[in-house]
Order: sequence, then C-alpha cells, then structure tokens
Amino acid sequence: MAPALIPTVAITTGSILAILGFTLIGLEVSISSHVNDWENTGTSNLVGNLRGHSMPFLPANLERRSDRLILAAGSVAASAGIVGAITSVPKIKCHHQSWNSFIIVFMAAASTAFSICTLVYAFIKEADSATWVIPSQPSAGRLYMSTQRGYYTTEGWTCQVRAVMVALRDEMNDTCRESKAARWIMIPLLVFGFLLWVVSMVDSWRMGTKGRNRTSEKNVEGSARV
Repeated sequence: MAPALIPTVAITTGSILAILGFTLIGLEVSISSHVNDWENTGTSNLVGNLRGHSMPFLPANLERRSDRLILAAGSVAASAGIVGAITSVPKIKCHHQSWNSFIIVFMAAASTAFSICTLVYAFIKEADSATWVIPSQPSAGRLYMSTQRGYYTTEGWTCQVRAVMVALRDEMNDTCRESKAARWIMIPLLVFGFLLWVVSMVDSWRMGTKGRNRTSEKNVEGSARV
C-alpha cells in the first residue's frame, strides 16, 4: 500500500465502521424500547385459528443477551471508527504519530475481537432459538406451555408470533426486521473493524521502519564525524 494512501484508507474505513456502529446502536435502542414497553403491557388477543384466545406479548424465557452484546459491539466499533478516522487526519497524526498508531491498533483489535465473539454468539443463539408450535387444541394453559420450551431470542419470538398477534402487529414486524438487520450488520462491522486494524498495523510498521532508518542514518553520520 502506497504511504500516501494510508491516511485516506484509514479515514474511510474508520468512518464506515463508525456509521455501522451507530446504525447498530440505533437498531438495538429501538428494539429495547419495544421490548421494555411490552413487558409492562400484558397480553394480546390472537387471530386465525387462535381467535378467542390471548397470550403474553413476551415469553418468560426470552433471551436478551444477544441484543445487549450487539449493542456493546456497535458501541465499541463506533468508538474505534471515530478515533481511527480522526487520528488518521495528517495534521493531527503528525503531532503524536506513535501514540496515535497505538491507540488505533488497540481499538481496532478490540472491535474486531468483540465483533467476532458477538457474531458467533448471536448466530448460535438464533439457530438454537425455540420454534413456537401452536397447540392442536388451544387453551390458555396449552398456549402458555407452548411458549416455555427452550428459550426465544427477540428475533426468534417476534418473527414467529407477529402473524397471530392482534395488538402491536406493526411493532412486532418492525422488531423482527430490526433484529434480523442488527444480526447481519455484524458481518460488515467485523470486516471493516479488521480492515482498520490491518491498515493501522501497516502504518505502525511503516513508521517504525522509518524511525529505525533515521536512527541508523544518525549513527552512520556520527561514526563518520568521529
């Protein structure tokens, strides 16, 4: 990579990473807002073959760790992206080159590592999320028991029950789409976090090599004078 291109690539990569991070934060805040409202709402009447019955908006075994981890990953990525973009600006970079490079390398590495863990966890949890099976002879007790098998992620629950909930159907649809989007955005978040780390490592190595060359030149000049 040409030395002149490194700041441009770092600024672009950091900016995209920050945008992705803030997008995740916005999605997760919206999801949490809906879920917190539903916890205090109660039950919803059902439609279709379940007409005449009602069911809680949320199951007791709702699994929220994925949402919290994705929110945290978005926050870490947004911070790393902002720092990476700002400290890569040439006028800022020239004052504290070695310190700036260390900060970018550390934050980009932290974002990448956290994104990998969150991505794997979120996809495993979603794959293991329970499937809601409608009882053949619905009743209040059977409907309640049908929600108690295993656990449900926010995405797994809202995407399955949105078709039968009378109340909050639009909110259920929105939360289902937002949860899916947040999980899949983790992939480009990981990619751009890794790219920022690679660029910062290349820049750090380049500056280290330049510093060593200057030291060698000074030593040669000093020997020549002696």
